[in-house]
Amino acid sequence: MLLKPNMGGFNWFRDPAKTNGDNGVTGRITDPEFVRGVVKCLKARGHTKITIADGFTGKAADWVRLARVSGYGEMAKQEGVPLVALDDDGVFDVEGEMPGKPLGITGIEQTHVPTLLVAKAIALHLDHGLIISLRRSGAPVRGVLARDQGHAGQCDVLRCDAGVRQKWRSHRELDKALALVKQDDPGARAVYVKALEVFAERMADVLELEAPDVVLAEGAPAMSGDGFVKLFPSPRASRSAVRT
Repeated sequence: MLLKPNMGGFNWFRDPAKTNGDNGVTGRITDPEFVRGVVKCLKARGHTKITIADGFTGKAADWVRLARVSGYGEMAKQEGVPLVALDDDGVFDVEGEMPGKPLGITGIEQTHVPTLLVAKAIALHLDHGLIISLRRSGAPVRGVLARDQGHAGQCDVLRCDAGVRQKWRSHRELDKALALVKQDDPGARAVYVKALEVFAERMADVLELEAPDVVLAEGAPAMSGDGFVKLFPSPRASRSAVRT
């Protein structure tokens, strides 16, 4: 059983002492306690081979830092399950069981993802197990569906092109459109719509190859904001928590 939370969905680390307790990570990624709950449910059903994994695209040292800051490292240790990085970075793709080793896929030359690669850990679970995508619900520019389902396919479950950093291609295309919006360019809408269409085509091609077996979304506490830099807890959710 491979559990794929969204550990990389944050802008960057922050110093809590300078940001009113905001470490830049909490509230932006899948809560490790939510993932712990899924681990416990699987254990209760007799599953013994459970792995938690995500692709980070940062340096290996930053992954180690993320495991510590996010609480995933301690949670995985307490639950006795491995926490691995699906990164083609010269470290996690060559050491130990090489979970991040990129493997090629044949027969997809005519798709929108002709050079798609899949991390070794993902390939093993596609052949011999199940993949559960554990998403942090959010509202980036592509919308909730794209984040909760599409990212599970295009960006997280299968790794794109010669290295995982290529997964930001869609981000760059959208950034170009948003830059035109700021310039009041009359062609901005067309560029934006085209970027979304291309993203959707890539997403569909990846999901035809393999989608997660299960997608579970976590969204507590309820928040608004951009999902990365600014977060605003829902007043209704706060009142409900107080009453509880």
